[in-house]
Amino acid sequence: MPVSEIRRFELWKWYACYGTRSVIIGLTFFGNHSVTIQAVGVVLGSLLYRIIIQIAYKIDMPSYAVKLLSAVIVVIALVIPWLQKTYKKKGGSR
Repeated sequence: MPVSEIRRFELWKWYACYGTRSVIIGLTFFGNHSVTIQAVGVVLGSLLYRIIIQIAYKIDMPSYAVKLLSAVIVVIALVIPWLQKTYKKKGGSR
């Protein structure tokens, strides 16, 4: 496989991961609304994710730490809806 093909594949992988993270973060905060608001939420999630990663690079975090930060952001975005649902169940049963 030529080097340009490998670079193209790596870039495609990065875009796919970035898009997935943006959707997860955006739908975490705007998931129960109309499609238009969900789309705006995905854009805002993308901006939020990018800002956090840029701050990490500005403070000279090593690349392995930025990858860990990225994973932690996604895990937090996945856990927030579960916590909200659990909290509502406990709050509603009192």
